[in-house]
Amino acid sequence: MKFSFTHLPAQVQSDLRHIADFLVEQTILSDKTPQHRYTPSRIRHIILHGCFTEDHWKPETEIRSDKVSNRYNIMVIISAHLCDILHILERAVAQLNQSGQLSFPVALQIADTKGRIDQKLRNGYLAYDHIQTKGILIYSKGNITRDLFMMPDQPSAEKHLAQAQGYYDQAYPLAQLFLSGARSFEGKGRNATAFMLNISAAQAYEAFMVVHILKYPLGRPLNDLRELAESIHPELSMIWSGLRGNQMFDLLTKAFRDVRFSADYKITNGELNLMFGYVEDLHKMVYHICMLKLEALKAGSLKKPNKAWLEVVGEALKPHEDGLFNDNDEVLSSPIIRTAAQEEAFVNLRSAIFDIEEPCYELERLGSVLKAMAYGDDDAEQSGLFVMGRIVQERAVMVKGVFKQMVALLKQTRLRDDDPVKR
Repeated sequence: MKFSFTHLPAQVQSDLRHIADFLVEQTILSDKTPQHRYTPSRIRHIILHGCFTEDHWKPETEIRSDKVSNRYNIMVIISAHLCDILHILERAVAQLNQSGQLSFPVALQIADTKGRIDQKLRNGYLAYDHIQTKGILIYSKGNITRDLFMMPDQPSAEKHLAQAQGYYDQAYPLAQLFLSGARSFEGKGRNATAFMLNISAAQAYEAFMVVHILKYPLGRPLNDLRELAESIHPELSMIWSGLRGNQMFDLLTKAFRDVRFSADYKITNGELNLMFGYVEDLHKMVYHICMLKLEALKAGSLKKPNKAWLEVVGEALKPHEDGLFNDNDEVLSSPIIRTAAQEEAFVNLRSAIFDIEEPCYELERLGSVLKAMAYGDDDAEQSGLFVMGRIVQERAVMVKGVFKQMVALLKQTRLRDDDPVKR
């Protein structure tokens, strides 16, 4: 962490001083603070992270106010009782952005107590470690040392590999088993299927986490597990990108609670089909990233595998080289057809259906590329490229749903030797 920002452009230095002074002044608590609080809530540290922590900035660098991707991303660490001060802090940030006195907007991305931040870091919020390494301290109440966050002891690559492999061999197959369980409930109970899909997704995230931090994040809801996992590999967020992805994740999280405690809970077959596709993609991503991590550990490296996020997504979600597999990893075989003409017709139909699979994944990757091209803009989600990418991904998911239904129909058309010929 840097303890000075004098290397930044003069206007940025002036903005940062104003931000720090204003936030500290606005968050001084009044006499309304509960009297039983022995430790009053106050700002302990303000840390800058994001674009202005890169190494290319110099005092003489000219800054452009029209570069909308620039912003002051800040992390505020509170001494205690975050609830006393958070709403005041958020209001102060809004006032700063409305004042017109800053070159770039302020984004309050992280606000928490030091104890909770330390705990989150130990539980796998490795994004905080990046802030500790690259961040710039712009305000501190009292002394601050370079061990601001308490990092756990890191084992050697050899020890990490041995533990991670053992954890993975237990955790990931369990996630797959839960997914097979969800499949077994199809046709018997949609609510039970949705519940098992939630369990399967949560177990996949736990398998990912335990490989990376060598510790099970026990007792966490799906939302927290996702946040933990994406703090380590942000590319995992691409699974749930777009309006449809957000809707499917909401349905998945609600299923864990509402299936058990709400008599009014309902879910459609179409929603279940989409949820299966998203959870299966999550499993593919977790498997692929864990394999990259284990390979890096075998090579003696504790660092994050050097892979571009879009490359990771593309490789993880591409179809299997041997074609479509069912839940038991067995290639779907052609049904027994009595006549050569019927057999040829079935094989041609099966081949035509399977030819749809690869374009579906290509469409999804194309949507990811279009959305990635829009990132960097403040209004990225409103840009034409982002909207096009989201639509392409949603249409790909719809086609995948039809594709899976057609494959299911192919399974049903298998004939026994003594069956009459079906047309």
